[in-house]
Amino acid sequence: MGLGRRGRKPGNNHKSPYHSLTTAVSQKSLTGKTVLITGAGRGAGEHIAHEVAAVGAKRIGISWARQSPEFASRDKFAKAFPQKAFEAFTPDITDEAAIATVFKSFGTPHVLINNAGVFPDDGPFVTQRLKEWWSGFEINILGTAIVTQQFLKAKARDQIGLVLNVSIMAVNM
Repeated sequence: MGLGRRGRKPGNNHKSPYHSLTTAVSQKSLTGKTVLITGAGRGAGEHIAHEVAAVGAKRIGISWARQSPEFASRDKFAKAFPQKAFEAFTPDITDEAAIATVFKSFGTPHVLINNAGVFPDDGPFVTQRLKEWWSGFEINILGTAIVTQQFLKAKARDQIGLVLNVSIMAVNM
């Protein structure tokens, strides 16, 4: 098998925590705060959710596009942090109504961490299936914008909120 962009084997995506991101999260006190994390079912998002719980968030919403990993992650987090409340959601982040429903159910968090993303194809651009490649834009760019917009619509005008966007280079040529 040949190497893809940046000398990596195709399909060998990064799913472990980034030290600087984990450190940035763990150095902040979130005592008593609520946090909603998209893409928290595995990879970096799972590690972010763990750190958020460790630094005191009282209620953590985790979202994932597929039901099974999200609910398994919720149960794993609840077992590791029994004093915390974890809620799992499985919306399509490109669906405005589905995201609005998440905020109606969960409420407006103090912190929103947009981490959901896909890496549709890791091969050379000339061989990529363009519909799949384009889906990366829809999820990574449009999805993040929709979640952020729905967060801003849900929060009270005078409520201070924090949005952290974690992005990937999945849609680069």
